[in-house]
Amino acid sequence: MCLLIYFLWSVILLGKGGQCDLTWDKVYGMLSAKLDTIVLDQNIMNKEIKDLMTSMNATNQQVISSEKRLDEAGTLSQQMVVFQERLDNMDSHVKDVAAAEVGRRTHLSRRGLEQEKAAAQSLSARVEILDKNHNIIKYEVDVFVGTLHKELNETGMQISKLEHDMLHNASSLFEMVESLKEAQSDIKSEMK
Repeated sequence: MCLLIYFLWSVILLGKGGQCDLTWDKVYGMLSAKLDTIVLDQNIMNKEIKDLMTSMNATNQQVISSEKRLDEAGTLSQQMVVFQERLDNMDSHVKDVAAAEVGRRTHLSRRGLEQEKAAAQSLSARVEILDKNHNIIKYEVDVFVGTLHKELNETGMQISKLEHDMLHNASSLFEMVESLKEAQSDIKSEMK
């Protein structure tokens, strides 16, 4: 702005001193053209900055979404630990129940062989059912752990992609800022 005022005063002084053949119409035309160019460049820069801000906001939303998924994965991991502890407790309880049942059945065997056979068959069936249930639960845990690892890997890959995109956007932003600086420098040099 100071440069523009200096330029105007220089033209006025030169024009009044008779050292310049510039007329006010020529000066006004030159200044008007320069001002139109500056306003146009400023509008273009404002639009580019607005587009960049929109892009950065979208990238930030994606990062926040990925962080939420990581938090959810951490929660799932904690739930998996609790679930594994419950499985271990259940396994211990099954063993305790089986041991108690065997002791009781052994005591009953003293009373009669037929009662012992029936009880042993019943116990064996129950142990088989518990063992099958235990195997089913163990398989489901293994599937759950596999799925969790897969989701964690996918989330990690998404975060890596987002980081790459952010670096690319930042690089593009710096390139645009540099070109805007060059344009501003060109405008300033043209105004001189």
